[in-house]
Amino acid sequence: MQDITRRNWVVGSLSGAALLASGAFAQALRTGERYDLVIKGGEVLDPSRKLRGVRDIGIRSAVIVAVEADIPEKLAVQTIDARGKLVTPGLIDLHAHVYPLGSAIGLPADELAPQTATTTFVSAGDAGANNFGALKHYIIGQTRSRIYAFIHISS
Repeated sequence: MQDITRRNWVVGSLSGAALLASGAFAQALRTGERYDLVIKGGEVLDPSRKLRGVRDIGIRSAVIVAVEADIPEKLAVQTIDARGKLVTPGLIDLHAHVYPLGSAIGLPADELAPQTATTTFVSAGDAGANNFGALKHYIIGQTRSRIYAFIHISS
């Protein structure tokens, strides 16, 4: 019996997940299961998966559920033609001001996200010791985008 190393376990898990995903895709084709959105023909660049190539992306309930060479358009409620465009995972803005009315230059994160392809923001010192609670409750707690914060130590 071979000892299981962390590397072997990860490789085996990813292989199994890939098989399950391809099986799920085949099942979707058989049952006519639909995607809310399919992004077709874009050059997908995902360094975390070491992926760069032309792919279609199937999205259901705001979650990516398929990345395939070809997803038929008939399975999509809505299709975006991304040929000739670069498609990446959401970007991270490491210096943002997303505390509207709490800082002089703050903008709403959910209004910035579609314009900047940014899904995660780091608030760069908009909140301090006296108003971090309001940032956490009113902004971070009620925004679809992920927000982290650098907190300045002054009041």
